[in-house]
Amino acid sequence: MRKPLSFTAIVIALGIVTACSSSNENVGQQSDGIDTNAADCTCPLGRKHGGCLTLTPSNLPADICDTPGTKDFTGGRLDPNHPDAMIDQPGASPIFLYKFANVSGDIDYVSDGTVIVATNSMRVGSLTWIVSPPGSIRGGEGHDGASPHCGGGGAGHGTEGGPAGGGPAYGSETCIPLVGGSHGGWGLGSDSYQRAEGGYGGPAVQLVSCGTLLIEGAINADGQKGAPAFGGGGPGGGGGGSGGTILIEAARVTTTSNSHLSANGGDGGGGDVAPGGTGGTATSAPGASVCGYDDPYNFPGYQTGSGAGGAVGRIRINVAAGTQPQLLGSVSPVASVGTVATH
Repeated sequence: MRKPLSFTAIVIALGIVTACSSSNENVGQQSDGIDTNAADCTCPLGRKHGGCLTLTPSNLPADICDTPGTKDFTGGRLDPNHPDAMIDQPGASPIFLYKFANVSGDIDYVSDGTVIVATNSMRVGSLTWIVSPPGSIRGGEGHDGASPHCGGGGAGHGTEGGPAGGGPAYGSETCIPLVGGSHGGWGLGSDSYQRAEGGYGGPAVQLVSCGTLLIEGAINADGQKGAPAFGGGGPGGGGGGSGGTILIEAARVTTTSNSHLSANGGDGGGGDVAPGGTGGTATSAPGASVCGYDDPYNFPGYQTGSGAGGAVGRIRINVAAGTQPQLLGSVSPVASVGTVATH
C-alpha cells in the first residue's frame, strides 16, 4: 500500500516547481495568442497555442532554431574555409555562420563577423580571435596626424575616437548590422615615407543559443594599440583602433565571476613627449593625441608626439522578455540589454 506524501515532501516538490517557474515568470511576449504565464523549464521563452515559442535571432534566418544542428562543437578552431553559410548584411560586410547542436569549450575563430549558433545550449570558455584583419575600414577611422611629428587620431565606434582627429561614432545600439571597430589614424612625420600605423579595430562576433548560454571565460573584441613613434622622418605615434562588437542572444544568459566581456579601445602609440592616449573603456573616454615639436638643442632636432586612444565598441545582450542577463564577471563597455524576438 502506498504511503501518502509527507507535508515536508509536498513542500519540497512545490518549491522545486515554484523555483523553476518563478525564474522564468512572464518571459512570454505579450501578444495575441501567447500565454505570458506559461513559461517554464521546458519552454523558457513561453508558449503559444500549446507549443513552445522559438527564438528568432536579430539578423539571421527566422527559422534558424526550428531545425536542430547536426553536430556538437567541443572547442578548438572554427574552420574559416567552411562556414555553414555566409549571410549578406545591408550596408556592411557579410557575416559567417556556424551552426551546431551544442557548443562547449574554448573557441578560436578567424573570420571577422563570425556568428556561432547552438540550437540546444551553449557553454563557452574563452572566445579568441587569432588572426588580425587586413584593414578594418568601417567608417570611424581616426584622422592622420595634423602636422609633422603629431600623433594620429583615435578611431571611433561606440563614441568618437580620441582627439585631435578622432573618428566619428557609428553603428547601432542593437548591433545590427554586425560590424567591428575601425582603424586608428597614422602618425606622420616630416618624411612622407615614414609613418606610424594606427591600430586595427576589434572584431565583430555573435553568439546565439536557442536555449541557454553560459560564458565562463574571456571574450575579447578590443581595438589594437597604435604603433609607437620612431626616428628617421619623425612621425608621431599611431592612433588606437576602436573596440569591436559582441552580440549575444539566448533565452537566458549567464556569465561566471571569472568571465570578461571586453570591446575597449586600443591605446595610442607613445612618442617622445608623452605616452599614447589610453583607449576608451566603460569608465573613461579615449585619451587625446599630442603633437611633437622641433627642438634645435637635441639630436635629431625634434620631439615626436603620441597617438590618441580608440573609442569603445559595443556589447549587446538580448534575452527573454521580463528577464535580465546574470552578469557576474566584468563587462566593458556597459552592455545594452534587449528582448529576443520569438515565433
